[in-house]
Amino acid sequence: MRILSAERPVLPRTGLSFAGLTAGTQTVTRNGLNQPVTIDGVSASSDARGNLTSDGVKSFVYDSANRLTGTGSSTLSHDPVAWRAGS
Repeated sequence: MRILSAERPVLPRTGLSFAGLTAGTQTVTRNGLNQPVTIDGVSASSDARGNLTSDGVKSFVYDSANRLTGTGSSTLSHDPVAWRAGS
């Protein structure tokens, strides 16, 4: 038997909010690996696996599966199917 396609179940996501977002544009320069080097003129950095670790303002932390687990003072967790489960 061969699986030709599969779909991930779509579950309702509640409790998500985005504060402090404003309309606008960003100028991003990238290196040969398409990783951000500067964002609006501020230095950005990435780890060896290509994850953005700093945008010049915030820092980002990832686990061994490349899932975002923290942003400065925030901690994130993931449920068994690798969806973000909490903050």
